[in-house]
Amino acid sequence: MSAGEYIIFDFADDSTLLDKDNMLRLLMAIAEGDVYQFLKKAIVCDDSPGLIYVPNSPETLANAWNNAIRAVQRYNGYWMEFENVDKLKFSFGFDPKAAQRSFLTAKREDLRSDDALREYIRFGELIFNTLHPLYGFGLFSYDTHETPEIGADPTALWDYNFYGTGLIFELGRENLEETLAYRKAELDGGLLIEMAQNPITRPQIKHYRDAAATLGFSKYYQGG
Repeated sequence: MSAGEYIIFDFADDSTLLDKDNMLRLLMAIAEGDVYQFLKKAIVCDDSPGLIYVPNSPETLANAWNNAIRAVQRYNGYWMEFENVDKLKFSFGFDPKAAQRSFLTAKREDLRSDDALREYIRFGELIFNTLHPLYGFGLFSYDTHETPEIGADPTALWDYNFYGTGLIFELGRENLEETLAYRKAELDGGLLIEMAQNPITRPQIKHYRDAAATLGFSKYYQGG
């Protein structure tokens, strides 16, 4: 894994992420409106048109995902990078040997911008609504956090908390609705709880502490 900030999504099994049709649906959702384009993979994209970016069509994006699979050893997993005209860049991917977990990542310095952070969270919501994981959490950093076990129930509150229907039931809809947070968003079969407007530049310690207590967590992490 490269340095950066991550949102991690866990799934019930590896069938969702290893299904190419699911990945194409996600690629097309990210590419909708042509605001973002996917960067061509080095070495393995000679068969794709375009100098830097993959054209946003179903055929070329499906081929781009096949190239991401071919490049697994070079990139330590199946990874796709996408950016807009302002060179704001994000990436997502997963290790096919541990395909119950996927990652959305960005550079920490980019997320100091409120506008970039909103885009980052928008893509987190897009991933959740397209692929329907059980659980998502971040900001996670390999520099400062121990990696939770794949598929484990949440034991802490994070800057961003994506709860699927199972966890909403376990944690209690009433408890979640009472949780003090910056923003809550209903998702397709889930709920997002954001703890701060920008957890990197303006974390709110009391919100985290009180929300963790409301949900029965003994720990909270803030600021990535």
